[in-house]
Amino acid sequence: MITAIAFMDGFAQPAASSLIPSYVEKHQLAKANSLMDGAFQILGIGGWAGGSILLTYFSPLVILTLSIVFASGKSTLFRTVC
Repeated sequence: MITAIAFMDGFAQPAASSLIPSYVEKHQLAKANSLMDGAFQILGIGGWAGGSILLTYFSPLVILTLSIVFASGKSTLFRTVC
């Protein structure tokens, strides 16, 4: 499962970075790219660390359920905003 997540994670940053020019003006592109890259780095480190900490306190089933709930909430929020 970790291999699949790591493989799919390789597609997330290029896909998100390709959308940046659609949302920001040309003169703000460098700043937006640097903010996006910084966010991906922080979330990459924090996500694995946070997941490891959660795994010590909860069962894998609880963590999987929380992941599904947060993912569905994120997609609902994205559809509402966009």
